Amino acid sequence: MSAELPQLERLIADAAERHYGGRRRLRVPSPRLSLVAGLVAAAAVVLAIAILPLRSDEQSASPPAAPTSELAAQYGVFAGERAPTDLERTALDDHADFLDLSKPVTTRLLRRFDDGGIVAVVGTTKTDPKAAVCLWVQRSASGGGSCDFVSELLGTKEPSFTFGSIGRYTNEIIALVPDTIRSVRVDLKGGMRRRVPIENNLAYATTGEPICRVTWTSADGQTGHERGPTRAEEATPDEPNPPTCD
Repeated sequence: MSAELPQLERLIADAAERHYGGRRRLRVPSPRLSLVAGLVAAAAVVLAIAILPLRSDEQSASPPAAPTSELAAQYGVFAGERAPTDLERTALDDHADFLDLSKPVTTRLLRRFDDGGIVAVVGTTKTDPKAAVCLWVQRSASGGGSCDFVSELLGTKEPSFTFGSIGRYTNEIIALVPDTIRSVRVDLKGGMRRRVPIENNLAYATTGEPICRVTWTSADGQTGHERGPTRAEEATPDEPNPPTCD
């Protein structure tokens, strides 16, 4: 489900490696002081420009629209404005290498843990450039994430599973889901079925058993599914014939 973004994935991996070594912080440069004479001269120039009418090609350009403008139509969590949390600022810091922070960027705290959380970061990539949405997962001892182009998300009605799978581990599901999806459930290795809560357009759950299959239902009653990471070839000496969802 996750788009093939080799460059982004490499940059994400680099950011994760930096995280383990030591956290970087965004630094805001202090404004430089100018000479009084220079300020007076600059003010005179500004006044002269203000008096003269601007030509049509000199009109101030409108600020670029945030990449969330279209995304919010299908993912309500991105609508409106919110004050960023410290965790969101940290996520933004970790994405500074591959998102152009000179352009509009939106962050959303989707889930909070005792030792971290899950943050969505929406911005414009430096390489293409294209609008992308990244899910950033952080815990005290580990972290990472994955990205999709916004155009890819808008072109489908299915969940977007982070890390290109059903979560980073076989017993964890992390998926960004559009507003049209009403329910998500998982089939576990032992044969049990469990409903996954959806909050802030995020389907998230950890289970005591590996996930074999994920099924979702949309508002119009349509269903879809994704095979989980559990496979029959995962047999071990302690469990030579593990149950599967086949």
